[in-house]
Amino acid sequence: WPSPTPRATTEVFYVFKGHACVTDLDGTRHFFGPGDLVILPKGWSGRWDVLQDVHKVWVVTEHADVQGSTSAIIKQYNTFSPHELLSSGVRADASHGSPATASDTYLDNGHMSVGSWTCSPGSFPVSQRSTTEAFHVLE
Repeated sequence: WPSPTPRATTEVFYVFKGHACVTDLDGTRHFFGPGDLVILPKGWSGRWDVLQDVHKVWVVTEHADVQGSTSAIIKQYNTFSPHELLSSGVRADASHGSPATASDTYLDNGHMSVGSWTCSPGSFPVSQRSTTEAFHVLE
């Protein structure tokens, strides 16, 4: 179905099941399926084609307008692998074990950021944050 009105929000979702495609206004097609992360930035418009029933978990964020690309962003599950992420090494503030972390950021528009993060077993303190954080555990 066409989605010609530019999005008023940014939507981020993780696909559990099904296959679909979003097409940017310039005709760029973005296919996605199980395990993929999809980001539709504020201002995105185009077309949705659901090829198989889609089951997803999603977050929608309202924020001020930002400059930059409004193209859909699709990250396949294999890009979340620790060897695909930027290693930060073992946390210096570890209180138990040797938790090593790695991450990558796929969208950072000044109002929200979306990425993936991995951590080996261990413990570390978490200070009070001025922002809200949401995450979905994949494994």
